[in-house]
Amino acid sequence: MLTEQQRQIVKRARDRIAEPAHWCQGTFARTADGFECLCTDPRVQRFCAFGVLVAECAAQDGWNASANASVLAILLAPRGLAAINDGPDGHRKVLALFEGPCRGLTIDPTS
Repeated sequence: MLTEQQRQIVKRARDRIAEPAHWCQGTFARTADGFECLCTDPRVQRFCAFGVLVAECAAQDGWNASANASVLAILLAPRGLAAINDGPDGHRKVLALFEGPCRGLTIDPTS
């Protein structure tokens, strides 16, 4: 089960990648020119599912971005967030995955 703070992070992450132009596959983040960059780079324009979680965790005071994003990724997709993001129809599947916590639903860690 996610905490309220974690749910808010997931909601903001979902909002950031809702448009396909702000989402990517195969790397954590990209600039507007398509170059790979850090998730916290001020030039970032596109994120993968994990990259956007890192960016949102980094925006929280006192949060260890990578560690906390890893926890969220495991809670959201125990079998692997990258496989969902980088697989067929990844954008739609990631948005659907992030939608549950946005609506206050709990996540079944065994799924």
